[in-house]
Amino acid sequence: MRIDLSQKNIYICESQSNAIAMKKLIVLFAITLSLTSCGSNKVAFTSNMKQSIDSRQFVVNVNNAYPTGGKMVILTSMYSFKVKNDSAFSYLPYYGRAYSLPYGGGKGLIFNDKIKDYNQKYTKKGSSEIDVNVANDEDNYRFFILLYPNGTASITMNCNNRQSISFT
Repeated sequence: MRIDLSQKNIYICESQSNAIAMKKLIVLFAITLSLTSCGSNKVAFTSNMKQSIDSRQFVVNVNNAYPTGGKMVILTSMYSFKVKNDSAFSYLPYYGRAYSLPYGGGKGLIFNDKIKDYNQKYTKKGSSEIDVNVANDEDNYRFFILLYPNGTASITMNCNNRQSISFT
């Protein structure tokens, strides 16, 4: 008795190639759908939000901290970063490694100081990028803030004597 497996192999190969083609088609359709929905749902800042950003009077409340090399920390207290005219008011926790601190640990990220340098621009996607530099007797801080029209924000802080940390 002789069985010809060549026809069965062709059939199996054809069904596998059809399945692969179908998967590619589904993935292509999903990508196209996501791109068209992202492009058509462009959200803009409200006039009040835009006025607050442009006049340098806004507050970013944070819920989560992301230390460098660590896990996300869910914040249970009210922490914020506030810009008012030429001053920055930072009430943020710090988790991470410090390289050089004053005796007793210093102020950390809790301070009210004058802004040394401030740059702000709107992106093509409608968000606002703000770069705030603050210097005090303890350290030089650079806060990179992304404000989104839907009301969410992220902050990344870099300084000389501590590891960077991010907040959302």
